Amino acid sequence: MLRRLFILTVCLIMMLTALPAYGQQARWLVWLYDPDGGRMTQVDSNGMVLQQFRLPTPISRDARYPFHVAVSPGGTRIAYIMVNTATFTQELLVWDTVLERLVAQFTPPQALSNSLMFTATPRIYNDAGTEIAFGFSRVEGGWQLVVFNLISATPAFILQDNAPQVRALGIEVGFDIVPVVQAYDGTTVIFTMVQGGTEGSPAYPSYRWNVHTGAVSPDVAYPTLNNDAFPPTGEVIMAMQDLRLPNRNSEFIFFQTNALHVYDSGSDVRFPVYNNPDFALFFPHFIQNGERILVSGRGVRNDTIQHFVLDRAGNLVGFLPLGDISAAAGVGDGFIYLQDPPTLGSVSTLMHVNTRDGIDAGDVVWTSEPDVLLQIAWVNDPANIGGAAYPAWPVLEAETSPLLPGDSGGGDPLAIVVGGQAIINTTGGDALNVRSGPSTVFQVVGQLADNTRVIVLEGPQEGAGFTWWRVSGPDGITGWVVASADGVQTLLPG
Repeated sequence: MLRRLFILTVCLIMMLTALPAYGQQARWLVWLYDPDGGRMTQVDSNGMVLQQFRLPTPISRDARYPFHVAVSPGGTRIAYIMVNTATFTQELLVWDTVLERLVAQFTPPQALSNSLMFTATPRIYNDAGTEIAFGFSRVEGGWQLVVFNLISATPAFILQDNAPQVRALGIEVGFDIVPVVQAYDGTTVIFTMVQGGTEGSPAYPSYRWNVHTGAVSPDVAYPTLNNDAFPPTGEVIMAMQDLRLPNRNSEFIFFQTNALHVYDSGSDVRFPVYNNPDFALFFPHFIQNGERILVSGRGVRNDTIQHFVLDRAGNLVGFLPLGDISAAAGVGDGFIYLQDPPTLGSVSTLMHVNTRDGIDAGDVVWTSEPDVLLQIAWVNDPANIGGAAYPAWPVLEAETSPLLPGDSGGGDPLAIVVGGQAIINTTGGDALNVRSGPSTVFQVVGQLADNTRVIVLEGPQEGAGFTWWRVSGPDGITGWVVASADGVQTLLPG
């Protein structure tokens, strides 16, 4: 009897040892989305499927699932915009995974393209997940931004292209120009103006809209859709074209994003931290609790893809030994990513890489059914909360001036450049007004005396018939100044 009990005990121990993952507490959760079938799958770090369902399509049998869905910060609400392929009407739908029903439906009037077609992240919700911000272009021209309240199921705030504060900034209005929402914190909507149906652009104009005051001002944090944010620090990292740094832009088919820029919310400044002259960088991600960066790069002939892991000093830590990656996201000890099916009939694979232990292809967490292409829609990891002693970012010095219209290569060495210095130049002892935005309609926030040296943060922007640059001067004065007025060049290259 004792011998039999001993054997059973040993067998039980062996079984538990052989299946350690399913006995461990899950470290992180991820929502995966199938755009072809509209199916949502929630998987934990142990590879267990916690939820799986198909999003409802109430508007029509002809409705098409969108390419992106937006999951709320808490992971309980899923917003998506369905398009009726017969009538081309669109409808915003929000599914609540706790109540297991639609909690909101809204039809944007005469919508042509919507912002969720371009990007959809938890950042477009407020922190409580009770409001969501999105934008759309209209069939007859123009655009609209909407903050939708999911409790009352009605629009809470609306901004249209014909609003006076929009016109004062000269924000672009044209056919299928879409205000793509990149972030919303319950007070401020940050949106980027993107031309629909194009091959993209090195940078787009970006703005901030305070939904309570109605004020609209230029934004420096989100000039591209090619970005990732790290909420614990408020930092945003993005792949940018920076022709002041070494590049091979003329050899690429469209353009080369040869640098990584970081936006620091504390100083409200964006600056270059990494340069790769041989690759067009894309899809940067904060990984390993924000301590490292994963970024992909495509070679000049479009036939070479590399995945770089960098530290915050801009040093190369290693390469991910893989080809194309369809999606990735950071977690506390590294990152997760999806491998698309390489051949017909094969599966998508969710992988996990612990970058604290080294850079390799990682471990298999979960595999899909055959012929399913998935996206990572949301990740929650309690260990991915910041708090590390992050080193200061390196700020790269520009080796060449930016290319100007008509330049053949080197640019104008006497031009004002973002990241460079400039000198205030006035006559008669006058001081130069510093305003909160690039137009005379904005409030004067300070003045800069003649011969004051400043750092150029952003620009140029056109407004009220003047060219404006955003500068930072002594005593913390930061704002927009005119480049020239009354025939006098008021801002000289420094």
